[in-house]
Amino acid sequence: MKEYTEFVNRLFESREQSHVFHLQTDSHSEHMALQDYYEGILDFIDQLVEVYQGQYDRIGNYQTIQARDYDKSDVIKYFHDLVEWIKTEKLNYIKEEDTHLLNTVDEVVSLVYKTLYKLRFLK
Repeated sequence: MKEYTEFVNRLFESREQSHVFHLQTDSHSEHMALQDYYEGILDFIDQLVEVYQGQYDRIGNYQTIQARDYDKSDVIKYFHDLVEWIKTEKLNYIKEEDTHLLNTVDEVVSLVYKTLYKLRFLK
């Protein structure tokens, strides 16, 4: 099992990266879709950390999060890669029997797909 903090750090990174994309776009609809994501993901991160810590113990080793230097045209690819990583990797960080945590991860997946919908179709 991989360290849970790594999973949380990746979600924090997505929050930072989406905010950078938000500030760089010249599209109002993209601007708003990205704002919805970076505001929405924080509640899910809090829930994932607080529930995990209530069940197990405090986690540590948070990384300093820095947005990467993506071209602003990579926004859709970024979110597509993120959702695939979450779906592929979640069971490497969370036990299968911890369905309460996996349920929240599924909500994160839904948020990413909702963001992708807005980015792709609401111009």
